[in-house]
Amino acid sequence: MPTAHSPTPLPQNTGQETVTKPKVLDLEQIKFDPHWALQTPPSVMIRRRILPLVELDGKLHVAVEKTLDPASAKLLQRLSGFTPVPVIATAESIRSLQTRLFGNLRSASGQDRPIIESSSTRTTGRDGNSEEAISVCDQLLKTGLIRGASDIHFNVQRDGSVQVRLRIDGVLSEEFVLPETLHLALFNRLKVLGGLDISEKRASQDGSFAFEPGGILPRAEIRMATIPARHGERITLRLLIREDNGLTLDRLGFSEQHREQFSRAINLSHGMILITGPTGSGKSTTLYAAIKHLLAQKTVNVMTVEDPVEYEIDGVTQTEVDARREKVSFASSLRSILRHDPDVVMLGEIRDRETAELAVRAALTGHLVLSTLHTNTAVGAVTRLLDLGVDRFLIATVLRLVAAQRLVRELCPHCCTQDRITEAEAMLLHQLNLEGEPCRRANGCLHCAGKGFVGRSGLFEVFPIGRDESHLIGNASSVDSLESQLTELRDSKGNPSLMANGMQQVNTGKTTIEEVIKATADFV
Repeated sequence: MPTAHSPTPLPQNTGQETVTKPKVLDLEQIKFDPHWALQTPPSVMIRRRILPLVELDGKLHVAVEKTLDPASAKLLQRLSGFTPVPVIATAESIRSLQTRLFGNLRSASGQDRPIIESSSTRTTGRDGNSEEAISVCDQLLKTGLIRGASDIHFNVQRDGSVQVRLRIDGVLSEEFVLPETLHLALFNRLKVLGGLDISEKRASQDGSFAFEPGGILPRAEIRMATIPARHGERITLRLLIREDNGLTLDRLGFSEQHREQFSRAINLSHGMILITGPTGSGKSTTLYAAIKHLLAQKTVNVMTVEDPVEYEIDGVTQTEVDARREKVSFASSLRSILRHDPDVVMLGEIRDRETAELAVRAALTGHLVLSTLHTNTAVGAVTRLLDLGVDRFLIATVLRLVAAQRLVRELCPHCCTQDRITEAEAMLLHQLNLEGEPCRRANGCLHCAGKGFVGRSGLFEVFPIGRDESHLIGNASSVDSLESQLTELRDSKGNPSLMANGMQQVNTGKTTIEEVIKATADFV
């Protein structure tokens, strides 16, 4: 036995290798994709405490508590066509994900068939019915919420099967192909939920309904639209999560310079602030974050006009536009809310001359007006307002800041790989000097559900309108050259363009060069 001062003896070589304890995966830290779980009988997963996670490199990774028994492995290989690979996880985390997916585990444990069976695996002769359609419909909606989808598309194919696709982080991907026997019952179920006429199949219809999944999943407002197509109706669902989800300016992806400029502008007592970009670029989210920032700083009366209301914010009066009723349009609602003593007015979008003129008038009379426009660049907002018929001197008087915005997917930090910018990529950005510069590429792992990305972040071009900019807008010799003159002024003051901001994020490893090219290709 060694004394207190003697060195600790080294372990003797027994000829046996040291057994490494397998690493336990924290399922709460991954992006769960229910694709394979929904095509596996719930009773098998619940009873044997397993959960298919994702297919990577031809292998189906399955969360297990200890081991994957041979019978389960054989079943999973038959259902998926891939070799199952066990991934050790705690029983609590497996049960937590199963609860998110199925809700009541006791009732789900008695279901011996997969909730969603594709055309290739469905047992012949099993016809779809209303009860099955209800189950499939609910699970598809829950899947969309679990995966953070913005839209779900139902498209009837030539053979009568239904292709179901989800738009996640701006990318549309095929999730399921449902058999023809489910087509009619599923579409009728969706129409009943949306308050549509189930007998009308030759005309477009619009509807909406609220979906309460229960558990920890949020309540969703579902907007639906149908349209006649070649092989049958097409249905598209828009999923709106009416919660603010902790939106702050810090979470949008602003650089320190952009955040300071934007924060300074929204704290002004009056004027107009515009966010520009295409549909789906996150403009409304930025406006919501600005409102929350203002409410945290001071007591103000905030009123909004939106189409539709996407987030509900406590303490804010939010009005929803109804396209079918003239009295609830952007212009008419704006006229009304100006009689309610607002400090801040948020318009979902400036679409026409009447709305633009009313917004400018509100900014002139002591209100802070926040809104969006469809232009490619920040400086392009000025010429867009001119095209709508707003007088140049009014634009110069009320405009305080314009920000152009795009969304790019953020790289998964667990699996991204190092690489170099290619010559072709540098040419697409019109910057040949970027060839050979370091960058990162997406790969795919368990943490990101094999996608290589986790969430999205904003690219911004922030253009404060100061005295020099206002003078140029009001006194430029030619409207045709105004945008190029404003661009030169922006560059001279060190405000980076949208593409330059994207390259900053590439350099820090936050996103990929491909994402920046896609986001900025419309005006590079």
